Amino acid sequence: MNDSSPQDHPVPDEAPDTLAPGESEHDLFVRYLREGDQHAREQLVERFLPLARQLARRYQRADEPMDDLIQVASLGLLKAIDRFDPDREVVFSSYAVPTILGELKRHFRDRTWSVRVPRDLQELALRVDRTVTQLSLDLRRSPSVAEIAEA
Repeated sequence: MNDSSPQDHPVPDEAPDTLAPGESEHDLFVRYLREGDQHAREQLVERFLPLARQLARRYQRADEPMDDLIQVASLGLLKAIDRFDPDREVVFSSYAVPTILGELKRHFRDRTWSVRVPRDLQELALRVDRTVTQLSLDLRRSPSVAEIAEA
């Protein structure tokens, strides 16, 4: 059993040289996206994981574990790798950065977003509740929607 933690084997901040001599990033994308070569995908992840880590650091907060942010950024990186079109004349990092940042923003939006109900809707909900309570007492049954609307 392996007792090592992620901190024991940190991901370097610089990409290792994962390209074979004469092989470009474009070649790796072609091998992965067209030929299904999973090893090429792994090489792309290794190559661009430092970028994902760097972007995750931008969103580091005291109440958010850095490991969680790196994981979210890594998911964004995987999405970018899977959706990238190597035939377009775009540098991969230019495509990946907005995708990774979008995942990080979505993470915070989904975890921290709360609905702020406008005051007039809060007051309307209170009026409806009071009306339903009063009609229930008067009618000795649950009122219909039409009865609530008329009251």
